[in-house]
Amino acid sequence: MPSAKRTRKSPPPRAGLGQQLGGLFDQMLAGHPPSKAQLEQVAADMVGKVIGRTVTVEEVRAVRQGDYAPLREVAEQYQRARQEQQATSPRVPRPRPFFDPEMAAKIEHAKELGRARAVLGFTKDHVLTVAIVKTRHRELARKHHPDAGGSTEKMQKVNWAADLLVQSLSPP
Repeated sequence: MPSAKRTRKSPPPRAGLGQQLGGLFDQMLAGHPPSKAQLEQVAADMVGKVIGRTVTVEEVRAVRQGDYAPLREVAEQYQRARQEQQATSPRVPRPRPFFDPEMAAKIEHAKELGRARAVLGFTKDHVLTVAIVKTRHRELARKHHPDAGGSTEKMQKVNWAADLLVQSLSPP
């Protein structure tokens, strides 16, 4: 009788973090909650990914119990390396943003025209002419004039908007 040679199977290579999480989700969707050991292993892999070294399940358990000594050393090493990097790297000043006063004035004027259109009830899609603006101004003046029971502030806004739009539409 030939003797059966028993070979020891090596454990399968560990899946990546995404595959591990995907497996846990599939397991939960199938109605089987993950075991505590599975969750601890995924937690250890996640912490290890963050700090850049392999973290054991025992270290994760110690952290869960309030003992942060296993990871404190790694955090301090990271902090020291970061401080050294900041000390040795030259500090480059940020370039100042370019400011064009003429362009800023044009942008502000465009915003004012948009506000004036809104006061008179026009959208940006309306094609305006001087006649259209004056007609709308008359309609709103009848509605908001203080003598007709309207508000003085609203009438001032309507007058301002109409004047601004008529000026922008009139040829220079």
